[in-house]
Amino acid sequence: TGLAVCCVQEQTPLGTGGAMRFAAQAVTEEWCLVCNGDSLCPADVTPLWSDAMQHHCEAALLVARVADVRDCGSVVVDTDGRVRGFVEKGAAQGAGLVNAGVYCVRTAWARTLPDRTPLSNERDVFPHMTDGRLRGVITTTPFLDIGVPERLAQAEAFLHAHRFNPHTATS
Repeated sequence: TGLAVCCVQEQTPLGTGGAMRFAAQAVTEEWCLVCNGDSLCPADVTPLWSDAMQHHCEAALLVARVADVRDCGSVVVDTDGRVRGFVEKGAAQGAGLVNAGVYCVRTAWARTLPDRTPLSNERDVFPHMTDGRLRGVITTTPFLDIGVPERLAQAEAFLHAHRFNPHTATS
């Protein structure tokens, strides 16, 4: 089977959750891969996809290990891979796990997200799914949030330094 790619364009900003809901309307597959546009994590998504299929969750998110979670907030993942909580930006510091902005989601579930704008995955959707419906798949692949100009300027060097290697992409 081949990979189907579907690109949609928002007419007005919908937020990360609103954009996911909007894109899901155009997807015909049971599952879809969603990527935030303001982060880089050149990881192999096969383990993410496999985990979502195996555990029949609503969504699975790629979680990256970073040296300092202060700028991104952090994700709490239990030993079974279930997301159990989120810590806001600035509330914690030091090494930890962050949302890498790559998700495998059940398309039918994404279509049922609230129809309000903006709708944020990080604030409005995922924090309410810590009952086992959301999985976290940890990767050791480097992560860069490019949502601010200073880090966007680092994107080209980051991509050159961290060329995707499927043999080291996940843990």
